[in-house]
Amino acid sequence: MDQKKPGWKALEVLKAVILDKWGRTEEADQMLSRLFTENNRDWQEETLQSLQFFYGERRDWCSLAQVYQQLWTQTMNSTLGETSVLYYIRAKDYSEAQKVASKLYRCYSSHYMAWWILSLLLQVRYEKADSRILMLAAKLGSKYIAESNSIPSSFIRLYIILLEQLGDYEQAKQIGRQYLDVSNDVLKKDHMEWLANLCYQSGQYEEALHYYEQLIGQQLENYHYWYMWMKCQIWNKKEESDCHSIQAEPFLRNLLEQIHELFSRALSNGNDTFQEEKKKEEEDCRTLQRRKRTLYMIQMETCREMIISWENKGLFMDCISRELFVIIQQYLNDMSSLPCCSTDLKAFVSLLKPNERNQLCQQIMETFASRSSSSLLSKESIFTTIEHFWLLLSLEPSSLPRIDTLLDYYIQWSKDHLVPFEHQYADGLILLIVNQLLSCDEHCRSPRYLLQAIQVLELGKHYSPYALELRLFLVIFYAFLGCYENAMEEWNAMELKHIQILTLSFLWGPFVHRWYDVNGMRWYHKKLSLFEKEHSEETPEGIFLAIRQQSYETVLDMIQFQYKVDHSEALLAFSIYSCHDTLFYHHRNSIRSLEGFSSDWLRLVGTSYRSLIRQWKEETCLLEDLYILDDHSVWNKSLGIMNAESWLDSDEMRVYRVRLDYVNLRLLLSFLLGEWKSLPNWSIVYFESAILSKEDDKEYYGMVEYWYSFWQYLSALYDEEEKTFTKDTENTSQLYDLYQQWYSKWQQYVPWNDERKKETFHAVEYFPFQFPRWIYYVHQIGLYESNNIRPFYIVG
Repeated sequence: MDQKKPGWKALEVLKAVILDKWGRTEEADQMLSRLFTENNRDWQEETLQSLQFFYGERRDWCSLAQVYQQLWTQTMNSTLGETSVLYYIRAKDYSEAQKVASKLYRCYSSHYMAWWILSLLLQVRYEKADSRILMLAAKLGSKYIAESNSIPSSFIRLYIILLEQLGDYEQAKQIGRQYLDVSNDVLKKDHMEWLANLCYQSGQYEEALHYYEQLIGQQLENYHYWYMWMKCQIWNKKEESDCHSIQAEPFLRNLLEQIHELFSRALSNGNDTFQEEKKKEEEDCRTLQRRKRTLYMIQMETCREMIISWENKGLFMDCISRELFVIIQQYLNDMSSLPCCSTDLKAFVSLLKPNERNQLCQQIMETFASRSSSSLLSKESIFTTIEHFWLLLSLEPSSLPRIDTLLDYYIQWSKDHLVPFEHQYADGLILLIVNQLLSCDEHCRSPRYLLQAIQVLELGKHYSPYALELRLFLVIFYAFLGCYENAMEEWNAMELKHIQILTLSFLWGPFVHRWYDVNGMRWYHKKLSLFEKEHSEETPEGIFLAIRQQSYETVLDMIQFQYKVDHSEALLAFSIYSCHDTLFYHHRNSIRSLEGFSSDWLRLVGTSYRSLIRQWKEETCLLEDLYILDDHSVWNKSLGIMNAESWLDSDEMRVYRVRLDYVNLRLLLSFLLGEWKSLPNWSIVYFESAILSKEDDKEYYGMVEYWYSFWQYLSALYDEEEKTFTKDTENTSQLYDLYQQWYSKWQQYVPWNDERKKETFHAVEYFPFQFPRWIYYVHQIGLYESNNIRPFYIVG
C-alpha cells in the first residue's frame, strides 16, 4: 500500500481487523507492529478510531493503552497520555495508570495532579498497594488548593475522596463546605446528601440524622434516605440495644413511633406542593399511596434489621416477629391492589414464624373462598387477587396441594363467570399459575400438572382469543407433551406480525434445557421457516441440537432451509463445517476408529464440501479436516476437484498463505491415498522457489521452509520404501540427514517434556494458530502409525 496516500494507516488497521476475524491473529499483530516505528508520527484521527475498534473487539484495553502510551512518548501530545491513563484504568491495570499519570504530572502543569491522585486511589483500593503514598498525595493536593486561584470542582471532589480514604473526615467536611458549589437547589441537595453520608461513615450519627431528616423533608418518597436514617438510629442506640434482650421490644416500638412522627412532620411540611396534590386527591391518589407504601416499607425494613441483629447474637425475639406480622397485615389491607404488593412483601414474609405464615395463608385463602361476582368485576380487584396469589405462592413455593387449590378456584370462578375475561385482566392470573408450574421443582412438571395448566390456558383462550401469551404457553406445553399437531394449530392461529424475536427465544429455551427430542426439533425448525432472513442465525443452534440426537436427516433439512432463506452457499458450508468441527473436537482421541461418525454424517459431509470449495477457495477450512473421515472416495473427489480448478492462476493464490494451504492440502490428499508417484513435482519446485526468494520479509518464510523439509523427507522415504535397504547403506544416511533436517524444524513447534525428553502430542492448543489443526494428526497418526511408512528415530 502506498504510504504517501492519506489514510493508509487506517486501512492497514482495518485489514488487521479482518485478519483477526479470520483467526489469523499473529498476522494481524505483525501488521500492527510495523505501524509503530519512529517514522510514523503523524497519526490521524481515523487511524486511532480504527485502533480503538481493533482492540475493542478483542476487549484488549491494556494493549490499546500501550499504543496510546507509545504514541504519547513519540509525539509528547498530552491528550494521548490522558487517553492512555483512561484505558489502563479500564483494563484495571492501575499500577501502569499510576506510572503514566505520574509522568504526566511531572512533565506538564499541576492540572494533571488529579489524574495522578485518581490512579493512586484506584491502585490502593483495588491492588492493595501501600496506602502511605496517599499521605504524600494529600499534602501535594493541599498545597495545590492553597496556591491556586481557580480550582476545578472535579479536583475538589477527588481530593475529598482522597481525604475520606485517609479517614480525615473533618478536613473533608471543611474542604467541601468551603469549595463545593451550592448555587442552586439541586447542588444544595447533593451537598447535604454528601455531608450526611460522610457523617455516617465517620460515626457521627447525631449529625447524620439531622441531615437525613432534612433530606426526607425535601423528598419524602426517597427510600434510601429513610433507610439511612433508620440505620443511624440503630447505631446511635447501639449501647442501649446491646444491654439486655428484654429491651428489644420497647426499643423497636420507640423507633417505629419516631418513624411515624417524622413521616407526619414531613408530610405536613410539604407546603404548596402537598396542598396542590391534595386538591387532586379525589382524581388521583397515587402520590399519597406511594408515600404510605414508603412508610410501610421502612417499618418492615426496621423489623427485619432488628431480627437479623438479634439473630446474630443468638437471640430470637418473638415480639419483633409479631410486630412485623401486624405491619404486613396492615399493608395488605391498604396496599394490596398495588402491582408491587407481592414483590414488596416477599422479602419479609420469610422472616415470620411458621404459625404466623400459616395464619397469613389462611386469611388469603378465606378471601378467595368468599369471592363473589361483584368483587371480581373491577380492575383493582383483579390485581388484588393476582397479588394475593403471588404472595400465597411465595409463602409456600413448593406446595403442590396449594397449586391444586389455586387451579380449582380459578376453574370454578371461570365456570361461574366471575372472572371478566372480556377485559383481559385475568390473563395475568393465568400466567401467574402457569409460571409457578414452570418454576417449581422438577416433580411439578409432571404430565398431570401440565394437563391442568393446559385446561386453564384453553379456558382463558376461549374468553380471550387474542392473548398472545396464553397461546405461547399452550404451544410450549403441547410440544413438551409431544402433541405437535396441537402445538402447530396454536402457532398457526397467531398472526405473524405478533411473533417477534423474543417469542422465538421464548420457544427456544425449553428445547435447549430439556427437550432433546428429534421430532420436536424438526417442528421447531419448521417454525423458523416463518421468519426467513430475520432469524436465519438461529439455524446453527438447531443443527447442533439435532446432531446430538444423530438425526442427520434433520440436519440436512435445516441446512437446505438455510440455503433457501439466505441463498448463500458460504453460510451453507459454514453450518456443515461448524458441526463437523464440533464432532472433530469431541472425538479427536478416537479419530482413526471413527467413533461417533456415522455413515449418514460422512455422506452429508461428502455431498456438501463442493460448495465450500467453490465459495471458499482462499480458506480450505473444511478440507483441512477431510482426512479424518478415512474415506478414499472423498479424498479422490476432492483431489480431482482441486486438479480441475486452476487455483494457482487466480488472484487469491498470489497470497503466500493461501498458496501454501492449497499446496499442502493437495500433497496431504495424495499422501493419505498412498499415491506417492502422484506427488506433483511443481509443488516441490514451489517450495524451493519460495525459500530462495529474495523477499526476506515475507510473512510465512519459516512455515514454507518447514513444510519443504517435511515433504522432501516424505518423498525420499517413499523412494526408499520401494527398495530393499538396511541402516548401513548410503541411502539410509541420506534419508537420515533429510529426517534430521525436518526434525530440527519440527522441534520449534512441539512442546518438550523435561522428564521424558520427547514430544508430547496430547494438546493441540500448544501449536501456533496459523498451522492447520490436521498437522497434529499428520505427525501423530499419519507419519508414526502408517503401515506404509517406516519412521526413523533420533539415536541416543
